[in-house]
Amino acid sequence: MKFQSPTEQDKNRTGSTARRQDDGLPGFRYLFFGRRKGMRRDEDNRKSYFLDHYSLRVFGIIIGIILLSLTDALLTLHLIRNGAAEINPIMEHFLKYGPLPFLAAKYLLTTASIVLLLIYKNVYIFGTKIRAKYLFIVIFLIFASVVLWELFLILFVLK
Repeated sequence: MKFQSPTEQDKNRTGSTARRQDDGLPGFRYLFFGRRKGMRRDEDNRKSYFLDHYSLRVFGIIIGIILLSLTDALLTLHLIRNGAAEINPIMEHFLKYGPLPFLAAKYLLTTASIVLLLIYKNVYIFGTKIRAKYLFIVIFLIFASVVLWELFLILFVLK
């Protein structure tokens, strides 16, 4: 094996010697195509960890939660126009400013909460063996129940 001086090695190289190439915007390539989809070792999987790539199942549940939240807001506005009252004090506050601020607040509060939960989805809840990601299903079921209740009120009570 013949050793070459650094200047001879540079002559043989094509392109950049840097390990990472500049893609332009920092972190842009990881925005939709992150590298960490899960932990590599089983012992690491037992700890809390953060990812930058999420499954389509999580994405579908998140979209479902947001759609149910907006449906809840629209049905709530319909019920209020027909004599019902908002029992959530936070949303009642935004309702005083009109339907558009109410819808915007509902959307922003829901999506901000979902983003925070998404970031911490692999953290254990209060030291238990239950990860925060299971709260997505709970939240989805709660919103689905609220929407079904509002539909029941509209179809059978408001006649």
